[in-house]
Amino acid sequence: MSVEFYTASPTLFGVEAFVPALKSYIDRYGVSTHFEHTLVKVDGPNRLATFTSADGATVETRFDMLHVVPPMRAVECVRESPLADASGYVEVNPETLRHTRFGNVWAAGDAVNAPNSKTGAAARKQAPVVVHNLLQDVQASTDENGTARWPSTTATARASSWWRRAWPCWPSLGGAASCCRPSRPGCWMAHSRHVSRGFSSPWRSRHSTGTCCCLCGLF
Repeated sequence: MSVEFYTASPTLFGVEAFVPALKSYIDRYGVSTHFEHTLVKVDGPNRLATFTSADGATVETRFDMLHVVPPMRAVECVRESPLADASGYVEVNPETLRHTRFGNVWAAGDAVNAPNSKTGAAARKQAPVVVHNLLQDVQASTDENGTARWPSTTATARASSWWRRAWPCWPSLGGAASCCRPSRPGCWMAHSRHVSRGFSSPWRSRHSTGTCCCLCGLF
């Protein structure tokens, strides 16, 4: 079996600290990598995928099975609103999740321009930060930083777990990873049986209440 990995990104993963662990699995499975290749066309009947490389060349490859992750973007109502930045996401301070131009707006979830991954785990960690800062603002107090977390499936019934921790150790959501747990069954069990259950009801936590602008979703 031949497996090829094409990505529009210049690296295997956006957070450098995680690349070695993921690269070890790429090597173990014998996966061929192709960076800075953007998928532009899929011919399903002929099983042909067409990419454009960084230098503008057209690359065609045949497949038996194709798994595609489309480009991420915020919903149209966000992209076309005054809340969005040039990239179309809600413009927030990554340390506090408060809008940089509209002081009465906080945002969380996939629609914000914070540099963390767009995952349910990240949104669930952002929610209490937004609520806390909103309430603290009402009480004229200080802001609190947030945390993002996400698992990475590396094999059958195995996963690695990564997260970014808030101040004072690292800049919240945008700094170096605070932990990179190695691939193991325990991470998979936690993700599949417990964390994913939390995703289905991410706002049930007693910390996730209050009035805020909470925007999630990618289309």
